[in-house]
Amino acid sequence: MVTDELRAAGVQDLLDEVSAKNHVTVTVFKTIRPAKNARSITKRVMQEMGQSFAHMPALMQQDKLRVLAGLKPIYLSEALRRMGGELVSVTPNLRTNVGIDFVADSLSGPSGAGGVADYIGLSNNTATPAAGDASSTVPWSSAQAADAAASGTTGEYTAVGLARKQATYAHTGSATSYTMTATWTATGTITSVRLAGLFGGSSKTTQGNSANNKLFLENTFTATTLANTDQLSLTWTVNI
Repeated sequence: MVTDELRAAGVQDLLDEVSAKNHVTVTVFKTIRPAKNARSITKRVMQEMGQSFAHMPALMQQDKLRVLAGLKPIYLSEALRRMGGELVSVTPNLRTNVGIDFVADSLSGPSGAGGVADYIGLSNNTATPAAGDASSTVPWSSAQAADAAASGTTGEYTAVGLARKQATYAHTGSATSYTMTATWTATGTITSVRLAGLFGGSSKTTQGNSANNKLFLENTFTATTLANTDQLSLTWTVNI
């Protein structure tokens, strides 16, 4: 929270710069396989970490301050390591042209013109995200129901445990950002996942034409391999 004391101290520009960093944080929780023929042990999912995970935003904020000072982020990755996870990446968001209109319609447009962007889709498509991307363009215009080699033509995962998922919303009063968090558990081997989209709606039945299938934000992260029962957790931070 930005207090009057902080504003008076003349650091508002620094606080604004930190809060303006829209980004996605991706974490992997690998399944423990103690021996070749031994029973696998699955790490706890993020939602089960309770109070420990609730303090993650504070650590992320400290890392942002380090990055602004030209230092390497250390706090979040170390906390996740102690909890059995691995920080994959923290990358900036891309708001699409459709997403700009989506925000305007949601805030002040005619009744029903906008909606709520609370579903996250995943893909291993290697194309570079662009502002002109939409649910009617690759990769979101096609479905990928099985693992496949990463390429510029692969679509959005609809199976193998990585199907589009409703995210959990969190917002601190008066803060100029909010987060959307989701965790997936792989049901098979995933050779690479690297692209995420934040959508208004869960439907993929009518690509590009459905009012419930708006691509709001898009982001890439470090290409990640998952084994069966490995977990991928993604936290989308959106500046408002």
